[in-house]
Amino acid sequence: MALKKTRAAALNTVNDKPENAGQTAGNTNRVTLVIAVVLVLAVIAATVVHVYAHEQTNIFGFVEYGASLQNNRILVSDELDMVYLGTYQNNVLAFTREGDPVWSSDIGAAIGAMQFDSHKQLLIVGSQNRNVYVYNALNGEILHTYPVNGKVRDMDYNPVNGQLLVAAEASATSSTIYILDIDSGEELFSTKLKQPAQGAGFSRDYQYIFYGDSRGRVTKLDLNGDKVADSKARTEVVALSVVHETGDVLVLDKLGNLFKFDESLNELYKLELEGEGKALGASYDGHWIAAGTREGDIYILDGSGKIHFRDRQNYDITQVYFGEDISYVVTLSPELFEFSTRKLDNINYMSNLSTWSLIALIACALAAAAALIVTFPRSRDLAKRFFKSIYRHRVAYLMLMPSIVLILIFNYYNVFQALYYAFTDWSLATRTMREINFIGFDNFIKIFKEGYFLLGVKNLVIMMVASFVKLLTVPLLLAELVFAMRTLSGESSRRRYWFRLLLVMPMVVPGVVSTLMWKNIYDPNIGALNTLLKTVHLDSWTHSWLGNPDTALGAIIFMGFPFVNSFAFLVYYGGLINIPADLFEAARVDGSTPLWNFFHIHLPLISPQLKMLIITTFIGSVQDYGGVYLLTQGGPGTATYVPGLELYYAATKFGQYGYACAMGLLMFIVILIGSLVNLRMKTQELN
Repeated sequence: MALKKTRAAALNTVNDKPENAGQTAGNTNRVTLVIAVVLVLAVIAATVVHVYAHEQTNIFGFVEYGASLQNNRILVSDELDMVYLGTYQNNVLAFTREGDPVWSSDIGAAIGAMQFDSHKQLLIVGSQNRNVYVYNALNGEILHTYPVNGKVRDMDYNPVNGQLLVAAEASATSSTIYILDIDSGEELFSTKLKQPAQGAGFSRDYQYIFYGDSRGRVTKLDLNGDKVADSKARTEVVALSVVHETGDVLVLDKLGNLFKFDESLNELYKLELEGEGKALGASYDGHWIAAGTREGDIYILDGSGKIHFRDRQNYDITQVYFGEDISYVVTLSPELFEFSTRKLDNINYMSNLSTWSLIALIACALAAAAALIVTFPRSRDLAKRFFKSIYRHRVAYLMLMPSIVLILIFNYYNVFQALYYAFTDWSLATRTMREINFIGFDNFIKIFKEGYFLLGVKNLVIMMVASFVKLLTVPLLLAELVFAMRTLSGESSRRRYWFRLLLVMPMVVPGVVSTLMWKNIYDPNIGALNTLLKTVHLDSWTHSWLGNPDTALGAIIFMGFPFVNSFAFLVYYGGLINIPADLFEAARVDGSTPLWNFFHIHLPLISPQLKMLIITTFIGSVQDYGGVYLLTQGGPGTATYVPGLELYYAATKFGQYGYACAMGLLMFIVILIGSLVNLRMKTQELN
């Protein structure tokens, strides 16, 4: 007896070991939990670093006081702490650095160039009305007006001797370069060119003149007008800038090629930029160079030609101005932007930091998710089974991968895009995606306030109910009749085959053709319906069926008579022929009738087909607007308006893309709810 008890205790001990071992294996892994917490903290830290670094790489800030007129030129006086704007709409405007207006002047033509004399506190403005104006920079008083032979395209200023260099375009084939005394207007130097000069500037010692012309030539002249050196850009020179500290010459041509020459016009490097060249600027020491294009692209490079920053604005870039502390980007629009050169000094570091912090964020997030999965027993078990299943069917998944990628790109990506744009003001007036603003639920409020969408919902419900009635009557009746055609032996007959063929043949006719045919039937003058009524002497019944608000919706619903839905017929018929014959034989023995068979055998056993057809009809009714558009385009008035048509008009006719996305999202939610209800019903049926 003692031996038996000992053996039993030993067996119990052995049996307990696997249970305890399994319990230990199923516990929460504390080590991975700690690792997951650390990784989550790392994700938060990486997110903060990424947001900060990304913010530091976004160097442009919008300037409020540049939002009144089309800006064309800007100039900053650090001595007076003032900003001067020359607009394309004939105005010279003066502001304090805080944006308070000081004075303005209308000179009747667009501003072509501006220079400043800090010692004499003079603002010098060249315009396209063939004049150079000299202002008192403090109060805007015009001190002198000097006429020149052409539209002023560019200017440079020698503050030591008070000499103003002017490039004036006389015509499409000629221009003149002047040097004027700023106090007297005396012409100290002039030379006529056979090609227009868009850019001109003094050398750093003010002993030479550089200019670029429409043939792409860059020329260096002495003050006697003799050519000292020349070089060539690829096409028309649109801007020229001389670096004050180094004397290097920067040239931008119309094709977007940026050239850097030394003082002897030897090419140092050439850089091809995307877009049509428009504006060029450089910092005083030449450490930073900026180029702007007609398409709104801005490139900022270092002195060696390496691009450190690129951005795109909404309008042509007309000037990039480098100041001591704050620099500006001028666009041919009300938009004016400022940026700090101090941010430029760190932009490479911040750009790299932004990239690496994003990589760290993603890596830590994935690692944290993996650690959390390993931490808990249930998730650990699910992950193990999931990866085992994937490995087991790896060939099938690899073969499916191309299809999955294409579906994600062309189906789901668009859905998520629409989900975002539904909360924005995206419209036809949006020139670039940067202009799009997040507006919250404004589009959805507009849907219910404007009323057209809700009017369409009313008509949609009526048409949907009519579609359900048509779906559940004629196709089901025809399927029952064809199914009832039997030979004496009880097998399918040739007649059944031909009837099936005839009922399915209308599927090959495009829906548009059928709709246009019914449009002709409803024609008030030559339509078959009115002609038939006149033939049987019912002239009083004739109508403009689609033009009358009282009959238009009914006419659309009646379209397709006698409502032989070939697809629904096939689905019903397929369900009926799959019913086991034993059920009918057993029912016949019990004395059943065809009507009893229909309600107690046919309908219950084809209920899956019925539910499938109901949900597809529901989805089709919510989405469909083709018939309404072809027949009435929603009219007369709003008698046949439906939500799908309002969405179509918003997107194609009115260009309200964000509003259309909001309507699409609302319709998607309605369809999703219907689909989930159907799925729930199927699940309950299976259970």
